[in-house]
Amino acid sequence: MSEPTNKGKRDNQCNAALSCSAPKAIVDTVKSLIKDRKVDSPSKVIALKILHLCTMDEGGNEEFIVYIEKKLLNRLTVLAKYKKDSNDIEKGATLFGKGPNLRASADFMKLLLLHIQ
Repeated sequence: MSEPTNKGKRDNQCNAALSCSAPKAIVDTVKSLIKDRKVDSPSKVIALKILHLCTMDEGGNEEFIVYIEKKLLNRLTVLAKYKKDSNDIEKGATLFGKGPNLRASADFMKLLLLHIQ
């Protein structure tokens, strides 16, 4: 006779833990990448894309969306206001300074404005 197991219960607990902590860890990592002045613009673009993908996957998870708002929305709003009076589509090119990644900085701004709407 086999012994009863709690495998089903344990799997549900693991899935619940992953669904709560993994997306939050991603948000925390994205926040640190975007705030870090030493991180290059292409990496910040990738971080923003990952955040957007997570919101698509976790779209129905209100707790996750609230966590993003609490941890990251203020910072993203400040970045989105960069040169707000300019109509130039490339206005974000110098968002992270005048370095070799002006295209990535401009792309970051375009994605941010698109996703924040």
